[in-house]
Amino acid sequence: MLSCREALSRLADLEAGGLDRAEKRETERHLAGCRCCLSYWRSYRTTVALARRACSEGDARDLPMPEGLIRRILDVIRNRPRSKPVFHIVHLLSGVAAAPLLAFWLR
Repeated sequence: MLSCREALSRLADLEAGGLDRAEKRETERHLAGCRCCLSYWRSYRTTVALARRACSEGDARDLPMPEGLIRRILDVIRNRPRSKPVFHIVHLLSGVAAAPLLAFWLR
């Protein structure tokens, strides 16, 4: 059985069509049975789609990330309960990666 770490390391190749048939089937089987990885994969796909859209319609690099958003993200990281698994931080980081794109589209 594929581990979460292995499954997540294949996401870029899965999206790009770079996995062979067996690897694709194994990765998709893991995603179908693991809620955490499936949630991460969905946020990953959304982030990639937003990045593609932003790059095709304009240049989002010049947009600053709102200070309030930065403070909120840091507050969540600092004040998160210590009992939660570290894996949830991965979800937070994918949100951080998507934040400039969201700011671009919500302005």
